[in-house]
Amino acid sequence: MANKAHTDVPSGTAANESRRWIFGRAVVDERTLELLVDGTEVEIERKPFEVLRFLLQHAGEVVTKEELLSGVWPGRFLSDTVLAKAIGRLREVLDDTDQSIIRTVHGYGYRFVAPLRIEVQHAHETAHFDFKEGDHPPERPLWSLVRRLGSGGHGEAWLGRHDKTREQRVFKFAIDERSLAALKREVTLFRFLNDSIGERARIVPVMDWNLEQPPCFIESEYIAGGSLVEWAEHNGGLAGIPLATRLNIATQIAEAVAAVHSVGVLHKDLKPSNVLISAVSPLPQAGEGQGEGARSADTKLRVLLADFGSGGVLNPRRLEELGITRMGFTRTVAANTASTGGTPLYLAPELLAGQPSTIKADIYALGVMLYQLVVGEFRKVMSPGWEHEVDDELLRADIAQAAEGDVTRRMGSAAELAQRLRTLGERRAHLQAERSAQARLERARLAEVKQRARRAWMLAAGLVLAIGAGVSTALYLDARKSRDEAVKAAAASQAVADFLSKDMFAVVSTKPLRDLTVQELLEAASKNLAAREPDMPEAAAQIHAALGDAFWKMERPEAAEAQLDAALDWYLKSGAAASDSALAAAVQLATVKLALGSLGVSLQQLEQVLAEGSKHRGPDDGRVMTLAQQIAWARFHLGDWRRAESDLADLVERAQHATVPDKAFIGTTQMQRGYVLVSLGQFGAATAALRDAIGRLLAAPDASPLAVGGAYVLLASALIEQEAFADADAALKKAEDLMRPWVVGSNSVILASVHWFRARLWSRQGRYAQAIALREQTIASLESQDWIRTVDHTYEVRADLAFDYRDTRRLDEAESAMRKALDSSQAVLGATHPTTQRIRIGLADIVRRADGAEPASKILAGVDIDALARLGPDHPLSGELAREQGLIASAQGRLGEARARLETAQRIFRTRYGGEHAYTHRAAAELAQVAVPESAKTPQAGATP
Repeated sequence: MANKAHTDVPSGTAANESRRWIFGRAVVDERTLELLVDGTEVEIERKPFEVLRFLLQHAGEVVTKEELLSGVWPGRFLSDTVLAKAIGRLREVLDDTDQSIIRTVHGYGYRFVAPLRIEVQHAHETAHFDFKEGDHPPERPLWSLVRRLGSGGHGEAWLGRHDKTREQRVFKFAIDERSLAALKREVTLFRFLNDSIGERARIVPVMDWNLEQPPCFIESEYIAGGSLVEWAEHNGGLAGIPLATRLNIATQIAEAVAAVHSVGVLHKDLKPSNVLISAVSPLPQAGEGQGEGARSADTKLRVLLADFGSGGVLNPRRLEELGITRMGFTRTVAANTASTGGTPLYLAPELLAGQPSTIKADIYALGVMLYQLVVGEFRKVMSPGWEHEVDDELLRADIAQAAEGDVTRRMGSAAELAQRLRTLGERRAHLQAERSAQARLERARLAEVKQRARRAWMLAAGLVLAIGAGVSTALYLDARKSRDEAVKAAAASQAVADFLSKDMFAVVSTKPLRDLTVQELLEAASKNLAAREPDMPEAAAQIHAALGDAFWKMERPEAAEAQLDAALDWYLKSGAAASDSALAAAVQLATVKLALGSLGVSLQQLEQVLAEGSKHRGPDDGRVMTLAQQIAWARFHLGDWRRAESDLADLVERAQHATVPDKAFIGTTQMQRGYVLVSLGQFGAATAALRDAIGRLLAAPDASPLAVGGAYVLLASALIEQEAFADADAALKKAEDLMRPWVVGSNSVILASVHWFRARLWSRQGRYAQAIALREQTIASLESQDWIRTVDHTYEVRADLAFDYRDTRRLDEAESAMRKALDSSQAVLGATHPTTQRIRIGLADIVRRADGAEPASKILAGVDIDALARLGPDHPLSGELAREQGLIASAQGRLGEARARLETAQRIFRTRYGGEHAYTHRAAAELAQVAVPESAKTPQAGATP
């Protein structure tokens, strides 16, 4: 009997009694649902806590796995792994590594073996009441109960009316301790939401409460429309209500949930009966507005969320910061604890499996409700084949992503669902435009294929002859201005003709024309042009510009740069810097120099051309604005991100107010601005700008498919940062479909951006092996380009590869890759560039893991704080710096500084990414490890060091 637990168990407990189990250093309070170890309340998920209670109730007995599973997860078919995790969590919080409390009985189950003492407590009596219509609620003599609205686990609800003012309210009474705790939670969460977000909290107001003397109750505002179910029935049934109205309701529900999520509150029991309808405008007749988006219907209809009795707060410390008493919550059962007390139809699969409740569990319930609203039936279950009941493919996709069974692939936020529904009309138009554009682009691709099939030497000859003819004609027309100018133009025209006839094809005397390559012909032309330049300065400028463009298209950027530099020089010398061709050459030169990393020294020259163009043509001239766009983009690459975003936003605004707005120009400018916003950490604004860019480019008949593809790539980058992984994957697939037909050769750089962000997507999803393979392939492809050997642009891909190596514990490879990325970034971008700062912070992180805090601290000392400050307050890079500083301080024993730094990091990540983002959770976990004494730390399963 030595192994049997010593217990002092009463023969039974009455309904109004509860127990306290006392064993070793621990106490379990059945009434308050608290677990105390050494007198300190500890947090534990609900299911492990229930497993402990079950074992305590059967102390000394061998409890089989089947008995535990059916007792704690009744009616669920679960694997032994779920139970093993719960037992492992108990051993962790109880420090039961030697199994002196819970012993594993191999082949059978588990047995509680620790000496145990049980104290019986008398629960507070909840006064019995039997209200009737016309009765007065306690302490409310001027209010009369009109009718009972319902009852359940969270109490009994009555409609009350003031005897004089006839104002109506809802009184919800506690009928037992469980419902009293629910009422307390409801009051706590109402106060928290009201203090945190005010009118943005679309919740039913709690007017007053009595939580001290039974019968305890709360008073809430009465919403005349009733619940969503009642409102639909009152209006003839859900199916008879126009779809646009139903979508408006779904949108408002998603917006209301997004608002409470934004401050870390979970509802945990979302369903139609907990959604109330207020301020209803007259409904349109059935059939009206069916094709419109949610924005157009019932703008006065207002949705409110009700019954937060099951809700939770992800960060209970915020309650204390706001001075709100933590009523209805214990620290033991965490706010995000798994809850299966809701309606099963709306419970996410991970909750049914016993996993903790998260924001994504609420989103699953939103997805189910959206499906029911679309099909017009609240009793509908999302059984296999539900897709056939939803005709609209966009709504089908929205429902599927919101109600995705795999939590890792589920839509990331309620705000995203609301945005999708709000813009449903625009998305439909966008989809139609996209398909039309796809057909148009396919025709263009086929035409390009035919064009490529022509002989290369014919292309070259045609190119240069066309330049010469164009220059001669332009000069001839300009010559009509005056006789003197005519003589000058004729001489220049003759010089062009001599160049074409004598110099351009002089190489033919040494090699047959049919054997010439495009490159040989262009190189010969550029060598022989020098002798003619003084006789035809403007024509020389145009020929240099054309040669530069041709070299660029052949992926010869250094040769292109030399030609375009010469072109711009001759445009300035000839006084033609404001001409169309000069402005176009300046734009081309900026593009080439960006690729070669040599733009910094030429920015002043480009601004000089811009000033000339603005002076002679006006700042809103199309060519001038194009050059201004390119200079703004150049500023971004040079690290002046905020100036770049401001300049691009100004260009978009001016272009939209032009007499004939250029959709392609606005689209490409918005595309650039969108990526600048991503870099500034403004991910929501970036997504909106990039979606707008894609819409405009698709609607522009002259838009390049490569530009559209590039916009999809940049959209994917914004979505990845917001953990909208399914949408990001779809955007990358569209980008590749658009870009692949234009790839020349096996190692073209065209697809490098697609591969870069696809690898980043895979990394964020934990698919490291695939991400590493794709990154290594991308780097090899880039390094095969001749111009990459001169200017290494692989620093960002290489930095991402280093992070993948780090996260797979290949620290030596990670450090080597990150040091090479830092060298390249400093050489191309400079030591103060934000990208260089990101790479330096990443290197410090890797070195800290591999070699310790001291060498990491020395690397981090090289971060340019002023450069980060120029990015604006709370930039994500400032969060990364604060995090790394905090981790280094923690490793060096400076815990006060460590906590302050990590709190700053957590705040920045929450501000930029939201409370449910992986970066925010990582920061919270790291702060929690610092916040407890070193001796009390326990490693978290699967935590990255």
